[in-house]
Amino acid sequence: RGNLGLGAAATKNIGTSGNAVPLLDGANTWSNVQTVNSDSNPNPAGSASLVVEGSVNKERVEIRSFGASAQPQFQGFAGSGSAAAPGQTLANTRILGLGGGGYDETGARMATMKALISLNAEEAFTATSSPTYISFSTTPVGSSVFTERLRITSAGNAIISAGAYLNWGFSAFGPTGYGLRDNGGVIEAKNSGGSWAPIPTA
Repeated sequence: RGNLGLGAAATKNIGTSGNAVPLLDGANTWSNVQTVNSDSNPNPAGSASLVVEGSVNKERVEIRSFGASAQPQFQGFAGSGSAAAPGQTLANTRILGLGGGGYDETGARMATMKALISLNAEEAFTATSSPTYISFSTTPVGSSVFTERLRITSAGNAIISAGAYLNWGFSAFGPTGYGLRDNGGVIEAKNSGGSWAPIPTA
């Protein structure tokens, strides 16, 4: 084994769980922490290092948790520095994102996300203060660049983009709908059978 340059893995049995070499075409069960180091990924920044691919509507990631303390979740940790020497999480650092993109009319994959939910550091993190905000972004018609539409701040304030509408009812979006809107700095209201009108102030 030494002459052939074979490591310790050469002495392991083939299997789908336990202390064995996994079968890549089998349903394996991993029993310890698995780490994917993306530093050697040859694709550009922003590319995935773990891909689930298919065309039969089974392309999902499922997390199962059981027991009295069951809390399945995705979680992210982001900091400056490196994996070997982590540094402080700085203001506006994305600590976790959930985004989606697609392909254009030629079948070319688009390089950036087209809709994004982003969890961010509002200020640089310290041991006693780590405020965060959540940002929701969408791409408007006639554009290929997403724009932030809604932000929930660390104080719990909800901020929507200027000129946006708060509508009730999925059958009527935008200016023809009803609800509340910002019209050039004037807050207006409209019911389902009326017209937009400024909200009276005392």
